[in-house]
Amino acid sequence: MLPTTINSLTLEDNHFKTLGDLLTLTKLPNLRSLNLKKNAIAAVTRSDSDVTMPTMTNADFAFSASLTSLDISYNDITRWSFIDDLHVIFPGLTSLRNLKAADDKLLSAEDGYMLTIARLSRLKTLNFSPVTPKERLNAETYYLSQIATELSLNPKDQEARIIAGHRRYAELCDEYGEPTIRRSDAKSDNPNSLAVRLIRLTFRLNDSARRAAGDDRPPEITLEVPRSFSVYSVLGLVGKRTGLVPMTLRLIWETGEWDPVASKYGDDDAEYWNSSDEDTDEAEGWSDGRTVLREEELVAGTRMVGTWIEASEAVVRVELK
Repeated sequence: MLPTTINSLTLEDNHFKTLGDLLTLTKLPNLRSLNLKKNAIAAVTRSDSDVTMPTMTNADFAFSASLTSLDISYNDITRWSFIDDLHVIFPGLTSLRNLKAADDKLLSAEDGYMLTIARLSRLKTLNFSPVTPKERLNAETYYLSQIATELSLNPKDQEARIIAGHRRYAELCDEYGEPTIRRSDAKSDNPNSLAVRLIRLTFRLNDSARRAAGDDRPPEITLEVPRSFSVYSVLGLVGKRTGLVPMTLRLIWETGEWDPVASKYGDDDAEYWNSSDEDTDEAEGWSDGRTVLREEELVAGTRMVGTWIEASEAVVRVELK
């Protein structure tokens, strides 16, 4: 029987396979920090039907709310549902160390890091780094856009199942607004419907982005993405291919269209001035024949890329903020 006065416990490098193996620790009312590094934890409980027990409640299995710090690095976690369940099992959790995302990729400021923050609403520190309000905003809106993309790419009858896999969906919709879900009507699609729903985007890194990415990364990347993808999702793809943090990038769409350069009359334009034109519409401004390429920034957000770009192909310049 462990003394109830324990406030910090290290169980590193053991052979625990589930959090359920530690059930006795839920009886410690003063436990504040728990180190479970280098175990073999892969699930919440040992269950033949569903190892993550998605219907469990705090009354079934929960640590004291006094426990705020948890280290689960170097374990065998492979499901995002495990991360979701931490919200229930550790109701006081604000600090987490977890070096890998549920897809077994190292946590960085990209997808894994952002999605971990977004799935755990009370988290204040991740891998010893404070979670800033801006990071939480970016993470939660990015996560919401990822859910919207998943819903858009699946039929309506799969919606309930998909939403059930994202515990915070309703909460995020309340906070940021429900995303627009656009599905193609299979009955009206022609045989080339898949191509119609895709946009071929060529991303060209400018000098600063190319230097930041390194010589081992190509200066130009071509991707075909669904029109329903949000700009956040596209940023995530570009980040993965370039090795750059998505939220440090700007996407500038080079439209291929040219606009005249309008100018106001002034000293620099004296040679073009003609007093006989005073009564014409050009008194408000004019073009001297010069043109400039029209560009639009694809602003990071949940807006679908297809609402920006109607063409089937586009060139997008990648810059660092």
